[in-house]
Amino acid sequence: VVVSEEHFIFFRLSSEYDNSFEHHVLASALGCITGVQIKIVDGLWDRISDWITDLECHTTMAGFQHSKRSKCVLVRLITSFCSPFAFALASFLSQDPGEDNDTIKLLSSNISSTLFTRY
Repeated sequence: VVVSEEHFIFFRLSSEYDNSFEHHVLASALGCITGVQIKIVDGLWDRISDWITDLECHTTMAGFQHSKRSKCVLVRLITSFCSPFAFALASFLSQDPGEDNDTIKLLSSNISSTLFTRY
């Protein structure tokens, strides 16, 4: 919900600017904000996942580590792909049918800045 609202705010702001450079700056800024949010969620998840996995009562440490890794992969996939999908959906919903749109370029700016910030 938060990510999709941020993207809708981005497209409202970008509609006020006519310059393509300003659109890319806004997309990169949004990507950096999203990357920081992902880092925060990953940090919280590392602490919570130990507790959740411990509740499963694994008998071996290997089983514990496998279960924790499986949950970590799922959470990281969701946090990584949620933002680009929300960006593309918000772009589609906010564009005018007759307007020339450079969504792919903005999406690539957003994804590259998100990945740069996250890793």
